[in-house]
Amino acid sequence: MIFKTQILRLCLVVILGLFCQKVIACDCIMYPVTSYIPTSEFIFIVKVKQVHKEEVSYYKGYRATVEVAEVLKGKMFPGQELEFDSIDNGNCTFVFDSNETYLLFAFKKNNKFYVYPCSYSEKACDSRKNIRIIKKYLRNKHNRV
Repeated sequence: MIFKTQILRLCLVVILGLFCQKVIACDCIMYPVTSYIPTSEFIFIVKVKQVHKEEVSYYKGYRATVEVAEVLKGKMFPGQELEFDSIDNGNCTFVFDSNETYLLFAFKKNNKFYVYPCSYSEKACDSRKNIRIIKKYLRNKHNRV
């Protein structure tokens, strides 16, 4: 009886393995959001205008054209359109969805923008608390100078 149970479990695992896709998660050690502010070149809220599909890459949505909605840090203006690309097309690549609004921690290199991996970049609706913390941090820093 025990042998039959083990064989059934093994068959179930094999069958599930055939139908399940491989999932790879990005593993990051996150620190408080305030520790990312001084090291980020740009922090802004953007609206995705267009996601550029890549046929060669497994990771879809990593290139996008966005419009700046609000600048929290960096020399940028609301309404500017920016091109974002991926650093490495790996499992930590930031994936954009069309017509979404995001809080992004970003840097610029060769006229393209990139999202810092393992930052608090995420959908703006999920980052209201972090946006308040960032604004308060920058306001306090500005008042001290």
